[in-house]
Amino acid sequence: MNKKEKLEMLFREFPGVGPRQAGRFVHALLYKNRNYLEELSRLILEIKEGTRKCQRCNRFFQENNQNHICSICGDERRDRTKLLIIEKNPDFENIENSGIWNGLYFLIGKNLKLTEKEPEKKINLESLKKQLENNPVEEVTFALSLTPEGEQTKDFLWNFLNPLAKELNFKITELGRGLSLGSEIEYSDKVTLTEAFKNRK
Repeated sequence: MNKKEKLEMLFREFPGVGPRQAGRFVHALLYKNRNYLEELSRLILEIKEGTRKCQRCNRFFQENNQNHICSICGDERRDRTKLLIIEKNPDFENIENSGIWNGLYFLIGKNLKLTEKEPEKKINLESLKKQLENNPVEEVTFALSLTPEGEQTKDFLWNFLNPLAKELNFKITELGRGLSLGSEIEYSDKVTLTEAFKNRK
């Protein structure tokens, strides 16, 4: 396997990138000058420097503080009676930029595959349980993509949370009308998200 093929394989590990798109990325790099490639290489190597993972919501963040809690989880002005379960950082950014949610978040990192044999090992259930026990909420809302994987993940988490909901007295809801089948939170526009949040059930 030559360098071009190896680089294409690495690009294919990015979400949503197939063989053809990976090939385009490699060809695009061949036309870039050395300064661009060196800057790109440097930023890739440094991307994790100064990046932390929030101990409460699991979000990656880059902020000038020494805490292990992100600014969202540490903001006392947020509505702490509501918790939104989402998949990944781009979903968080899209929802936060829309300004339609003022509660807290919990990121699961990745939806479960349809063939997942041990789903409990893929999601940090203990971290979620601990957050709910230490920070009592009134409502937990699922904001996962309406894909087969997102639906399977929601069903798995719903079954996990149901006994806790009875014990800790909170309700479980999901985004309602607004999102169409196959929609991904990351790419949903503000109007669609607003309708989905308004009609959560």
